[in-house]
Amino acid sequence: MQDITRYYIKNPDNCFWVAEAEVNGRPLVVGMVAVEGKILPNSDGKKVGELFRMNVSSKCRHTGVGSRLGQTVVDFCKERGFSKIGLHTSSLQKAAIFLYYKMGFKLVQTHTDCKCPWWITMLIRINILQMEKVI
Repeated sequence: MQDITRYYIKNPDNCFWVAEAEVNGRPLVVGMVAVEGKILPNSDGKKVGELFRMNVSSKCRHTGVGSRLGQTVVDFCKERGFSKIGLHTSSLQKAAIFLYYKMGFKLVQTHTDCKCPWWITMLIRINILQMEKVI
């Protein structure tokens, strides 16, 4: 996030989108999403996209912003010739999980391996969901 232009914009297989809406005559950021293109190991150059940083303002949820951002990612990945889109989210993100299922993502794996001490994972009973959509 420190250098969006260098990381997301200068690489043609990566992209970052920001959704804006006009509220009281002023533009406000209401959502964002990013995708990173990756080459699958041992696949003769087959590419996949990984969805990152999907975020919709709490004031704009259930208005279609997340669906439109998600569809933007799907369209971009199809244009780039990716075979699928993957993502990771936590079990606490109920609305996001519902959105991903609605978009056609499937659960691939659930685990507790996150970037926090193990005892925090156990205390808050969090799981990491790995999801994919074949395109």
